[in-house]
Amino acid sequence: REIPLAVYPRPGAAHKAALSPAARAFDYARLDAAAAAQLPLHQAPAWVMLDGARSSLASSQLRQNGE
Repeated sequence: REIPLAVYPRPGAAHKAALSPAARAFDYARLDAAAAAQLPLHQAPAWVMLDGARSSLASSQLRQNGE
């Protein structure tokens, strides 16, 4: 099953993530971050790179802390 995807890069990694092979291959399907709320209305391979506050904690630590 294919679904739209939201990418939330780690602190300091947004530029590198935006230049990744996957990001370049699917650049045509990328939505602007301002349109993130509309992502579920799009068909794959739609994706968005989110911006906003970031934490340096590992994702497992965030889940463990309930954040």
